[in-house]
Amino acid sequence: MYARGISVFFAGAEGTDLSGALTRISEAFDCRRLLLEGGGTLNGAFLAADMIDETSTLVFPVIDGQSGIPAIYEHTQPCDARRLELISSSTFDDGTIWIRHKVIRDTSHRDRNDSDI
Repeated sequence: MYARGISVFFAGAEGTDLSGALTRISEAFDCRRLLLEGGGTLNGAFLAADMIDETSTLVFPVIDGQSGIPAIYEHTQPCDARRLELISSSTFDDGTIWIRHKVIRDTSHRDRNDSDI
């Protein structure tokens, strides 16, 4: 931990050892759950590693025609789609929709179990 109270955990030389980084975070902070607030690339890495249990998405009522903007989940290699089960949805006064989903796991290709962080 740095003097300013900021902790840094690396995911290996290539940045792909997500399980190892999460294990070190769990040990350092005695936690079992984390909130992932990454950009599309980090979210995509966790999706490809099948390490997302739940999603929380806010849909703001606006559209644009921009290109080259990362999606919510980006990954360098295509990964399997994940089925989602709706947990809840809410609509706010400004038209924003908040949807929460449970990620349905395909246990046929998992290399970690639910007790792992």
